[in-house]
Amino acid sequence: IDGKFTEVGNEFIAWASDDLQVYARNCFDEATGKFNAMMIDGTPIQWQQAKVGYYTADSFAPASPNGSLLWGYAMAWRLTRDEAHWDMLQKLFRTMELGELGDADGSDWALRLDTDKLDSGVLYALLDLYAATQNKAMLQLACRIGDNLMAMQSPSGLFPRSGREWART
Repeated sequence: IDGKFTEVGNEFIAWASDDLQVYARNCFDEATGKFNAMMIDGTPIQWQQAKVGYYTADSFAPASPNGSLLWGYAMAWRLTRDEAHWDMLQKLFRTMELGELGDADGSDWALRLDTDKLDSGVLYALLDLYAATQNKAMLQLACRIGDNLMAMQSPSGLFPRSGREWART
């Protein structure tokens, strides 16, 4: 892509890519499938010892990956083709029970097409990965998640969350 702001855009992409690599390398615990909170210098946050006040201990507790995070790594891989991002995507697919991602060329893929996921961020990640790979399995999985989301749609056209009266669009 060429244009007036290409250089600046590429710089932002490089920064985001580096940040995601650091996050994957230093915060992701493959044994638990969770991300641990860290200080900027790499010191683990002792979340159980958080003082009562502005934050709660749970806000620093190890967190499971979500669709937004998956989407970030998918977009990073699409934009950079950096193997570190593909490696993280493979781990996230396993952790999030989306199946085996295999190699970037589409070999050894075993996606879980019967998923019950309801996360639109996962759907967006799959669309980014399809744009990058042209592998139709990504579209099949995205369609499954789309179907799962559509099943939640109320007659008003909104998508209420479980246990809530209000809806998320």
